[in-house]
Amino acid sequence: MDARTSGRFLQGHSSGGWATLWLQTHYPKIFGGTWSTSPDPSDFHLFSTIDLYAPHANFYRSADGTSIPIMRDHGKTLASMQQLAGLEAVLGEYGGQLGSFEWVFSPRGPDGRPQPFFNRATGLSIPTWNLLA
Repeated sequence: MDARTSGRFLQGHSSGGWATLWLQTHYPKIFGGTWSTSPDPSDFHLFSTIDLYAPHANFYRSADGTSIPIMRDHGKTLASMQQLAGLEAVLGEYGGQLGSFEWVFSPRGPDGRPQPFFNRATGLSIPTWNLLA
């Protein structure tokens, strides 16, 4: 291993992309650079087009009331954020991708579990979660 910073580079994809981005920004004297491809969000100001820190942000509907897509094909919406949240609700209390973001990024509640960043029934962001902004 090259002991020089210029000889140490990181590479990660998806959650690994987020981890390598975090390592690079927190330890710039150790790593000479990173290639973080498709990283998980580094903040939630533009989380799949939603600014979760904005007052009255809604995970399911944009300001004009249209459904927020999560999957598109040539401009056609194939699945919405509300459908994704509904699918994860079927998976149980630990959910899937959205639940994993809460486990990593949310403040902990009194029971030690992560606080949700949006109300699953209404789609509204939860103000206490905005403390991380």
